[in-house]
Amino acid sequence: MFEDIIIDPVAATEPETTPHSEEPTASSFNKDDFVFLPSFLGVIEQLQTGSDQAKIGRAVSDLWDKFDRAQLLLSELPGIQYTKQEQEAILEQEKKLLQLRQQQLANHLNTSPITNSSAEEPSS
Repeated sequence: MFEDIIIDPVAATEPETTPHSEEPTASSFNKDDFVFLPSFLGVIEQLQTGSDQAKIGRAVSDLWDKFDRAQLLLSELPGIQYTKQEQEAILEQEKKLLQLRQQQLANHLNTSPITNSSAEEPSS
């Protein structure tokens, strides 16, 4: 079941060295990139406690940065430009193409190889 999975032992033992400040890509994000409530609550708490304006401004700016990162991640997802119906239509089209290719491969494997009759005859 897992025969096709290849694990790079060097990559598996090295710690993650990518700083969080780099621009995220669609292949490198986690669930926490879309959790905004703690940041929002932090801004509200600072407003309620009367923190200085600079601290509140940084918290709001951090929240906006988090929104921007999440929006960037979403915009980089493959197929995001298609509606659900368009994605389903593309999926069905690809499934039909896969079935056609599987039938073609089965037909190819079931046909006998072409033999050259002159190559089989011994030359004198």
